[in-house]
Amino acid sequence: MKGTSSLTGDAEGPERFLRLTVRTAAAQAPEAGAALMAAGAAGFEIHDRDTDPSLGDAAVVTAWLEPTPEAHERALNRLAGLEVDARWEEDPGWADAWRAHFRPVRAGSLTLRAPWNPSSGGLEVVIEPAMAFGTGGHATTRLATESLEAALVACPGADVLDVGTGSGVLAIAAVKLGARRAVGVDVDPEAVKAAAANAALNGVGGRVVASHQWPSGAFPVVVANIVSPILLEMRERLCGAVTSGGALVLSGILATEADDVVRAFCEDRTLVETDRRSSTTDADWVSVVLRRS
Repeated sequence: MKGTSSLTGDAEGPERFLRLTVRTAAAQAPEAGAALMAAGAAGFEIHDRDTDPSLGDAAVVTAWLEPTPEAHERALNRLAGLEVDARWEEDPGWADAWRAHFRPVRAGSLTLRAPWNPSSGGLEVVIEPAMAFGTGGHATTRLATESLEAALVACPGADVLDVGTGSGVLAIAAVKLGARRAVGVDVDPEAVKAAAANAALNGVGGRVVASHQWPSGAFPVVVANIVSPILLEMRERLCGAVTSGGALVLSGILATEADDVVRAFCEDRTLVETDRRSSTTDADWVSVVLRRS
């Protein structure tokens, strides 16, 4: 079974893109976005109750693909059972779209903002938004930042590993919150470039390393803001990256999946849950801190 859609608009013309829009349950939005990326999307954005309270438990996922019927078919095969609105469009204007929806966000002691937002005057992380990379606006990033801060209070001056760094927001936040240095890893070369550029923008380029290669050794604090299925796939590697007595911060976890995720990570009793946080604006998401014995 595959998704269904009607394809509208004209493929001819300069800078044309295939725009796909999927309305789904908020809990399924990350999986829909991941499916679109796997189908070759140039990027995607999720609008849920965090950005539009009227959506309630629903979410709208929008992605842009190369302008070919083959890309359309490939996406439908990935979006089994979902109704997809597909149309040809001119350049979607990512920069303008991000500017319209990116607002300063408070996460623990930090304010996360875009360069065009006024400075709060306090401790902040400035992120230049980029396609499909975390910017701090979603509940999962806020939760990860708050849990990361708690872990660093217990382990001041620690080195931090940020897995799936994206824009580098968590690696930069770690250094701003007192980490000695942070290493951000991501399989996407564009994410690595974005993270390095954002570190420089925040004046911490010398203390944040962005790489597509997994680093050697273990870290006192490891943070991963990734959807639960990927966290579970990476369980052995994530656990092995934490030093004895260190903390593993996991976010991107749906509240309904949290107990199963914690159980899987703690099954060999080398990790124990020490903290769990829920979003005050979206109870669907939680983050956890696991401490290694």
